[in-house]
Amino acid sequence: MNWASLCQVLWYGFRNAVVYILFASGLTLTFGVMQVVNFAHGEIYMMGAILIYIFATLLGLNYFLSVVLSITSVAILGFISNRLIIQPLIKHRASQASVMLSTMGLSYMLLHGVIASCGSDVVPVTRPFQRVLHVGGIMITEADLILVLVGIITISGLHLFLTKAKLGKEMKATSQNTMGAKIVGINTLRVYDYTMIAGTALAALGAILLAPISATYAGMGQPMLVLGFAIVIIGGMGNVKGVVITGLVLGLAEALFGTYVSTSYKPAFVYALMIAGLLWRPEGVFYRK
Repeated sequence: MNWASLCQVLWYGFRNAVVYILFASGLTLTFGVMQVVNFAHGEIYMMGAILIYIFATLLGLNYFLSVVLSITSVAILGFISNRLIIQPLIKHRASQASVMLSTMGLSYMLLHGVIASCGSDVVPVTRPFQRVLHVGGIMITEADLILVLVGIITISGLHLFLTKAKLGKEMKATSQNTMGAKIVGINTLRVYDYTMIAGTALAALGAILLAPISATYAGMGQPMLVLGFAIVIIGGMGNVKGVVITGLVLGLAEALFGTYVSTSYKPAFVYALMIAGLLWRPEGVFYRK
């Protein structure tokens, strides 16, 4: 066996897993705190990459400024979506299906809005990091390295925020008992706002980190949404730790399967893992009562 080739595949799998975890963490955070299945999460992910293309490539702005503007814009979109689309339905005690359908409508609005303005083809994104490092026979690009480092720091920061920060504890309390949180004085509307802001920002960051090394196009959110749901379902809805473990395993397994078996059947492999996990534990492998 060519060990250098195997390590290269594992590196690519780990890199992809970091993006999967960022995306799925935002998805599971929204469900865990708000009990909302956000079908627009894939298009919000896509918006992060498209905005980098607009700011950095079309407008020629500094790349790092473009990153800040893109994440901020998507976070604002998350806030507006919560106030205009989700909260009115929650306030009137609409069913989860109604909220889900409203986010589905938002996803189609974003998707076709981008198609109308930017087209459906792959668009070029400015690549500020060009160097390639060779470590023990493994080729690691600067963009890959930055993606992994920023992703790990962000995921670690999210864990600390949810366990140590006051707002993070309020999110946890709201997810456990919304009425009880209101009784003890927690502003649940504020918690929902910040949950949507954090969830959408995480998705946007994942897309932005991957944009310089992957294809950016209007339809990129749908495949990621399906993969994100697979990770969240296997890891346990609302369980961030479960999402991290599942995302890492799935990223590595997908890379190995695609390299040594077939790239054509990678989606089927992911779905097979999801079905197997649900048959084993229908509530999620890492479900916590």
